[in-house]
Amino acid sequence: MSSRENQENQSERTPLMSADLGEAVVLQSMKFNRLEEEIQPSPSPSGNVMSSFALVEGDDEDYNPESVQKQAPSFQSTHTPELFNDFCIVYPIPQPGELPGSSVNSQKLFVRHQEHTQERDALVAKLRHVGLMVRSQEGSDKKKMFLLISIGSDRAEEQAELIEMLLPLKAEHSGGSVPFTRSTRDLFATYDNGELFDKTQRQRLIQSIIESDADDGGAETDLNILVSKGVLLKFYPLHENEVKDKLINEWVMKKKLLVPTPLEDLRHYFGEEIAFYFAWLAFYTRWLLFAGIVGIVATIIDAAIKKEGGWSSNVYAVFIGIWATLFLEFWKRKRNIYAWKWDMMSYEESEEIRPAFKGDEQLGAYSNGIFIKLAPTDVYGIRPPRPIKNYPLQKTKQKIWAGVSFIITLSIVVAVATISIFTFRLFLQKEPSNKIDFTLVASVVGGVLNAITILVLNKIYRIVAIKLNDWENHRTYSEYNNQLLFKVFLFQFVNSYTSMYYIAFFKDGTTLWGDKNLVDACGSEPNPDGTPFGRGCPSQLFEQLLILLGTNIIVGQAQEVLLPFLLAKVKLWWYERKAHVTDDDIPQYEREYELNEWEGTLDEYGEMVIQYGYITLFAASFPLAPVLAFVNNLIEMRTDTFKFLTSYNKPFYRGASDIGGWYTILTFMSVVAVITNALLLMYTFPPLWHVFEHLENGPYYMLCTVVLLEHAILLIKYVVSVTVPDVPDQIAHKLAKQAYIQSELMKKFKYQRDQEKYHVRLSSPPNRHANLSIESD
Repeated sequence: MSSRENQENQSERTPLMSADLGEAVVLQSMKFNRLEEEIQPSPSPSGNVMSSFALVEGDDEDYNPESVQKQAPSFQSTHTPELFNDFCIVYPIPQPGELPGSSVNSQKLFVRHQEHTQERDALVAKLRHVGLMVRSQEGSDKKKMFLLISIGSDRAEEQAELIEMLLPLKAEHSGGSVPFTRSTRDLFATYDNGELFDKTQRQRLIQSIIESDADDGGAETDLNILVSKGVLLKFYPLHENEVKDKLINEWVMKKKLLVPTPLEDLRHYFGEEIAFYFAWLAFYTRWLLFAGIVGIVATIIDAAIKKEGGWSSNVYAVFIGIWATLFLEFWKRKRNIYAWKWDMMSYEESEEIRPAFKGDEQLGAYSNGIFIKLAPTDVYGIRPPRPIKNYPLQKTKQKIWAGVSFIITLSIVVAVATISIFTFRLFLQKEPSNKIDFTLVASVVGGVLNAITILVLNKIYRIVAIKLNDWENHRTYSEYNNQLLFKVFLFQFVNSYTSMYYIAFFKDGTTLWGDKNLVDACGSEPNPDGTPFGRGCPSQLFEQLLILLGTNIIVGQAQEVLLPFLLAKVKLWWYERKAHVTDDDIPQYEREYELNEWEGTLDEYGEMVIQYGYITLFAASFPLAPVLAFVNNLIEMRTDTFKFLTSYNKPFYRGASDIGGWYTILTFMSVVAVITNALLLMYTFPPLWHVFEHLENGPYYMLCTVVLLEHAILLIKYVVSVTVPDVPDQIAHKLAKQAYIQSELMKKFKYQRDQEKYHVRLSSPPNRHANLSIESD
């Protein structure tokens, strides 16, 4: 690990005010004007798809970085890094069969090709104009052109200052991450190669330059729109092979399972959004170990007294309710520690407009999610409004409610499918045989069939949910993602737990489809091991949970890791076959084109939340569930890392301060778990009933006991949430210190700017601010 990384991990945070942005924009504009004079886009004859867009052409072996620096002195790099290995944009090369002919369709195709060529010329001109270095390279199959993009140190520093990128100070300056300014460049720590920015940070800066407004020196381009129009095929940041190999060799392939998760390395490589997923998963897995130990003890006690669903399992159910409460409350504290450590305490996700958002062009602006019409003139003392897309909010709400109705309909379909599986189990049980216990066969086959059905329906519904979300036409990514999360979770909750609730509370004595010959039961005797007024089947609940959890683990690992890996390999093999080349002949940027596109962490979180439900909702039926989940999650962290590194394009940078809406869902699951386990104690498992069965009003006293127990656990949950502070005292102290230092530095920099403005030269600033520093805690 470099000294730069050590300082990031160990040092205190010290706020530093960024330079005046107006002055930065003026300086930036002057550089852009010089760049425009020194570097003009290569002329491209209209319709010539093989024209050069690059500063430098040629193969990787013939490329000389110095030639680029000479042509772009305003943004030349002060070092010789691996240029043109940061970001890639791909577009199609029209083939001979697409040349214009006599048909009308052919002429239309030619016109569209001309328009796309002009848009690509304009894109490359923009990228070069804003200071990015671009090189084009034809693909091995002669059907694609790859635009390789990099950024020099000077241009990177300008953009880092503009977006106030947080970078760590040197240890001798108290350390800590602060907004970067060029005027204080020497205060910041560098990597071992002398650079301020690593590859991931350069990619973030390139992405920022491409998307930023022209007023801020950006290209003001949405590449997603160009992909949707067919102008581009794909765009992606390139993986960093050295770091990727390090993570695979020193983490994924490490033989020891019980080793710390390299969160800092994952954060530097993927960004905070993915780092928070791994941080939460690691924290959750550690807490599973505690629950697993208690579960093992409960299982041993039950085995010793030869009872299933005995007193120890009932006590374990109460324990899980408290465990879930403590887990979530202490995760909030841990989350804030990570947010502070990663400088994400005050992070707010920007409201990015989705390219797929449809609407009528109108003059106006959005404020708090509401569209405001504005006059074409500058009547408010601000810049004139631009035409932006507007879609009536009421229509979106109507579509959302229509979507909810559709989800309810699908939930009914899930219930029908579940009952059909149990009907099939009944038919199997009625098969006469002296050699085979068809009751056991029906239970196992039905359980596996139900597990596979759940997995298949979850995958199908995910596709349906995305289509439904697209139809609702959400304006921003945050609105879109929140609605998608809600839809996916709601369906998965119904799909994953319907069979469990049926077995737990309704199975025994239920007549299926109104047919008296199809009466479901726990066994040969009605309700052999439950309570006299309950209709649940504890033994079959245990079997079903074991099958569902086991199938989820095995099939989940296969479809999450093996399938994407094989798909990427097959795509690359097919590409090599068509291009008549071998893997060694294909450069990195071309190989990564064949990788799967990054789709976010929705599936990863969804899988873990469903697992969390299996562990907490029906805790009394299978106390060993946390042990299986613990072992699975140790492997899950490795396989997810491997999948992200080898089967998918590198994700674009996304900051985060927590796990988003998933925390709300986990809180909901914890409350439902308390209620469900209380009902299990009353209706399904017999030990509590045996206490009251000899009393005259036994059922009434039992009901009161269960309700009091449920309320007591919820009260504990509330008390813990109120008494345990979300922000640890140590972090609160550091935040208070940062606020004080920031206030003092503001006064210092204001004083300095005032003196420069009025050309007043003093020998030194006031002593009060001259040697401001932070003492280590």
